[in-house]
Amino acid sequence: MIWLSWRQQRTEAVITAALVALLAALLIPAGLHLASFYHHDAVAHCIHHKSPACGQTLSDFGGRAGILRSLMPWFTLLPALIGVALAAPILLDLESGTFRLAWTQSVTRGRWITTRFSIAVATSLAAGGLLALLFTWYRVPLDKVYGRFDGSSGFDVEGIVPLGYVLFALALALAVGVAWRRTAPAVVTAFLA
Repeated sequence: MIWLSWRQQRTEAVITAALVALLAALLIPAGLHLASFYHHDAVAHCIHHKSPACGQTLSDFGGRAGILRSLMPWFTLLPALIGVALAAPILLDLESGTFRLAWTQSVTRGRWITTRFSIAVATSLAAGGLLALLFTWYRVPLDKVYGRFDGSSGFDVEGIVPLGYVLFALALALAVGVAWRRTAPAVVTAFLA
């Protein structure tokens, strides 16, 4: 049963892994550059001493954060996208009615539901955890300068918040899909919510 659940969810898991890898390819070099600039140009010294000469240094630091800092509000959509994508195979199973076939093959309903949901939740938590680690690591210098509530969605992508977003999107997509028995409207509705 675990092998079958993984097999049915592998496409979405591969797409999720590709999204996380693409994000890592963007954030790791930018984070290294940002941390290097933070330490090399003594931004920490400027923050603690608040001298007027440091205004240009802090302005340059904000400019170095550049486009990725301005794209942070859009990155908050990634956990929702991952959550609804990982709910789709279960919803397709419910929509087509193939779950009934699984129940006649000596698999109890409870075991089927537990296995399918636990695979989806485990994959979601792994992806959400990786997103949280990447975003938190990238934003360390930005948090030291601007704080977590700087208006660029820092709070929404750090710590355990991406885990909550991923699990909420997964649960909402599953709940709407079970009620409607249609995958596409459930996924779209859950993503928009």
